Amino acid sequence: KNGKVFYSGIVKIDSVSKEELYNRAKRWFVDSYTSVQDNIQIDDKENGEIVGKGCFITHWDVTLLSGLDINICQTVRILIKEGKYKYEFKDFSVKYFIAPDQNTFASNVDMPLENWKSYSKKNSQKIFKKIDDCIKDKIKSLSAYLKIKPEEW
Repeated sequence: KNGKVFYSGIVKIDSVSKEELYNRAKRWFVDSYTSVQDNIQIDDKENGEIVGKGCFITHWDVTLLSGLDINICQTVRILIKEGKYKYEFKDFSVKYFIAPDQNTFASNVDMPLENWKSYSKKNSQKIFKKIDDCIKDKIKSLSAYLKIKPEEW
């Protein structure tokens, strides 16, 4: 959307109140994002809105013999109405640390996902596929949480 990575959808859930959907969505957020960086920034039960930052770690195979764990951070927005919700995953960034060696200094990398390029097109396709799979798993997880009754968790 506007040149940025963006996931969005609207899901109907019959016979579940706005308040119950809100409680389930908030629980999903807390259970799904556990790092210190993750936090809920907007928690508006009355208007049915939860917005927070979330990060997950994935492995980037830099070369055949080396790799890095990288943090993929994003803003998660959940809007809730009676019997339905809308999700948005946006504002993606890549964060990782490059250790020093005899040719380079240590550095922290923190940049928008859209600006990040890995070393080869083939390598880029692999890591972007991993990121896409992780976000799709988050979306499935959110859907499961909002559809299941709390006593079934």
